[in-house]
Amino acid sequence: MKRLTAIQRLARMWKHRWMDEADVRRAAPPELLSKLERYVAASEARHSGEIRICIEAGLPMSYLWRDATPRERAIAMFGKLRVWDTQHNNGVLIYLLLAEHAIEIVADRAVSTPVNHDFWPKSWPG
Repeated sequence: MKRLTAIQRLARMWKHRWMDEADVRRAAPPELLSKLERYVAASEARHSGEIRICIEAGLPMSYLWRDATPRERAIAMFGKLRVWDTQHNNGVLIYLLLAEHAIEIVADRAVSTPVNHDFWPKSWPG
């Protein structure tokens, strides 16, 4: 992420602090979550990998203070949610950050190693 001006940092903090769990519920109502669960289960039935989806409204203040990227948070959540803790090291986290309209995919080494690095984008713009 490029260096932000003081005004840009303040605006970013405001946007992240303004959004909350109600925004997550509006973006992903129970019917959508149920549908996503079915899609993930159907996908997991066809391979040995494990898929997790994490949706956050905004970054925690500690991330905002240090101008952290959505990718940094996704990697942290990959560990916090123990997506890495699969028998075959083949967990995948799909991370959605509503405040920045960001999608990050973090894959464990058994998934990311055999796939050409050009396949995995560094960051997906919102």
